[in-house]
Amino acid sequence: MTLITSLFGDSPLLLFPTTLSGWGGLLLWIGVLVGLLWRWRAFQPVWGRRQRLLFVLLLFSSPLAVGFLGFRLPESPMLTLPGIAFDPGSTPVMVLSALPWVLAGGLLGPFAATGVAVAAGLFFAAYGSHTIFTLLEWGTIALLVSVALQQRFRTPAFRWLRHPLVSVLMVGLLYPLLFTLGAVLLAQGSLASRLDYAFVRLPTAWLAFGASALMGGGVAELLRLGIPRAWGGQPPYIPSPSESSLETRFLVVFVPVFLTLLLVFMLGDWIIAGRAARDMLEKRMASVSLAVADDLPYLLNVGQSAVAHLAENLHPDVQTPAEMRAILEREIASLPFFQRIYVLDAQQQTLLSLPEGEYQVAMTTLIEQVGVGMAVEAAIPVQFYAVPSLENAAGQELSFIATVYGQDGQVAGAVIGRTTWEANPLAQSLLANLSGLEDLDGVGMLVNEDGEVLYHSPAERMLSVYKGKKLGEAALLDTVAPDGSRQLVYYRPVPGTTWGVVLMVPARQAQQIALEIAAPVIGTVFLLAIAGIVFLRVSLRMITGSLRQLTDEAERIAQGQLDHALQTDGADETGRLRRAFERMRLSLKARLDELNRLLRVSQGVASNVRLEDSLQQI
Repeated sequence: MTLITSLFGDSPLLLFPTTLSGWGGLLLWIGVLVGLLWRWRAFQPVWGRRQRLLFVLLLFSSPLAVGFLGFRLPESPMLTLPGIAFDPGSTPVMVLSALPWVLAGGLLGPFAATGVAVAAGLFFAAYGSHTIFTLLEWGTIALLVSVALQQRFRTPAFRWLRHPLVSVLMVGLLYPLLFTLGAVLLAQGSLASRLDYAFVRLPTAWLAFGASALMGGGVAELLRLGIPRAWGGQPPYIPSPSESSLETRFLVVFVPVFLTLLLVFMLGDWIIAGRAARDMLEKRMASVSLAVADDLPYLLNVGQSAVAHLAENLHPDVQTPAEMRAILEREIASLPFFQRIYVLDAQQQTLLSLPEGEYQVAMTTLIEQVGVGMAVEAAIPVQFYAVPSLENAAGQELSFIATVYGQDGQVAGAVIGRTTWEANPLAQSLLANLSGLEDLDGVGMLVNEDGEVLYHSPAERMLSVYKGKKLGEAALLDTVAPDGSRQLVYYRPVPGTTWGVVLMVPARQAQQIALEIAAPVIGTVFLLAIAGIVFLRVSLRMITGSLRQLTDEAERIAQGQLDHALQTDGADETGRLRRAFERMRLSLKARLDELNRLLRVSQGVASNVRLEDSLQQI
């Protein structure tokens, strides 16, 4: 971890999307942000002269908060943007970068918070993250935090959201979604490559943003305790949407829980699919490398036996070059293992060669020269080496060396048999296995103990040296390719040699397989979730619609309008409630009709003095 005294030491660089989908997503995001600002304009307080001065102060202090007092995390291999030749490096953690927009959100409202966050994000994007989407990520988070701080709803959940630290923590949970969206829109290539880049860089980016947001929220919480009346969300408090509508109350309780469970399920499905995809790739790479590791010792053993058999039939002290040539041609016809054969005498001079040609020291490497010397001088029976190809400067050949003895049992020279990987009939199975990952854009290599590449498939992607780890047992490693992309490397040592099998597959292949596994399940669950929410809303509308009708009927009854009959169909609770209302209406209507009759009789009796007339009224 290294401290940062200033972030403005390097030249600014800001990357924009390079694809049509990236630009479309950028413009759509801007439109959604502006639309939310307009929709929530009621949360914006009226400014006076003091508020305008404070906004200017926070706006111009945002570069200082972004540029100073920070640190960088320990260096780790990071990915470059897919399709863009630029390494963004590790994201710096600027401790005070979120403080201006958190203060603006609590003191000045959503418009100021969004503006200050976009300004701060512009500087951080130019000198830190180098992506234009940082502005929108910060602006969106700042808008949501400001609305949470400015609302005046009276329920406990909304009261907690008026605390800066709580609102920053809750809204900050959305940052991974926003960052992933921005990274996917900025990068090029397949969706798997973009997701792989986003997921690798997400932990560092989230840590950088979370540290600064928590610092800003903590300082703002202390200021809120010190000057509570200056903050938004002051009384009088009003009923929350869940208090005003039964439908909203159900949705507020049910939808967050449902979406959380849905998100957990989708995330779990993606993690399981990712592990399954990685296991599938690992098993396939292990199978391919094992087949190559099993074929190679057999090839080397056959080569050593073949060159030793040739040496046994050659006796330069009693055989003429013509006789030795006939022997070599006969042996090669029975086992066409070698393409070039050199017979040297004890002074390492060429006696004969197939095809014709002198064995020249300049044509080989030092290790083969040492091998020839060991065969002639130390009588080492059989040796094998990988040497540069005589035909392909970028390729390698196998060189087998055996000691040749004379009739008297003394060392008479050496025989060298050379074979190329492509021309050797016994190597074809090995080469086919080594090319078994080309459908995954993979690479197969044979390397020696120094990492020099002995054979590479495909040849057009040839590497001269393997610089990765060489372990004592088979293992799968995560590394970064020379182009900056992430790749999976499987290394397996070859038994009986110092060589190893190296297989490389781009990590995006694992993401692609994971997408193919998880996408159908996630898509189905997502559609079912939408259908469930729509069904819930329709069902709630039916219930709340019946309750509204009953409310209207109660209002009419309260006003004395008892002639409106209710529909009494349905056997559920709403139907029984309707029937109870209808019985109540009829009972009240009968009671009022009776009272009206009694009133008319009373009035008739009272208006007649004579007893006969009063009895007639009764």
